Amino acid sequence: MKGLDNMKYLDALLTLNEMVSHQENKDQMISMDLVEISSFFCHHKDVGIRREAMLLLGSLVSIMRGRERMNKHTYDGLANMLFDEYLEAR
Repeated sequence: MKGLDNMKYLDALLTLNEMVSHQENKDQMISMDLVEISSFFCHHKDVGIRREAMLLLGSLVSIMRGRERMNKHTYDGLANMLFDEYLEAR
């Protein structure tokens, strides 16, 4: 995934966030390891990507199957976001 333009990551995360509201999509996304992937993007240098990754992660872990997929990298990402000086909460 290295070498891709940040806008492509941001567009992908925006699209996923639009789709995650449907329960069936959410379940498929969890099966496709998007909890782990969005956890990875919570550490990205671009604040917009971190924000969208956190929104996606929050939607995915709103159900038990998603929470079961959380790992140390996920918790580190959450802690990172809580203390992010550039990211505003909604």
